Amino acid sequence: MFVRAELKKQLIDAGIRPSVQRLAIYEYVKNSRMHPTAERFMRP
Repeated sequence: MFVRAELKKQLIDAGIRPSVQRLAIYEYVKNSRMHPTAERFMRP
């Protein structure tokens, strides 16, 4: 299981900026039992 700091480090090591949005999407996917769609992410 990733801790947010570990995820940030892996993203940085891969040359990817760990934006607030990316981290929020990761948290959502990590805690969801369903496979989310793009539309689901875009809903408020």
